Amino acid sequence: LDQLPLVNAKTLIIAGENDSLTPREMQEQMRDLLNNAELFIVPSASHCVQLDFPDVVNEKLDEFLKTT
Repeated sequence: LDQLPLVNAKTLIIAGENDSLTPREMQEQMRDLLNNAELFIVPSASHCVQLDFPDVVNEKLDEFLKTT
């Protein structure tokens, strides 16, 4: 975590609402430590959000990449 403040690239963090491996506090801490980060929480998703809701993840990635 101590290296995150050194990252200046626009960053998208996609997390599942029900992620039992990376708690919400950790997701928020990563967002706060990065200089230009957005945290997108997918409702009802687990740690494997890309497998749970691939269409939602792909749509958010597409939107993010268009603004980068």
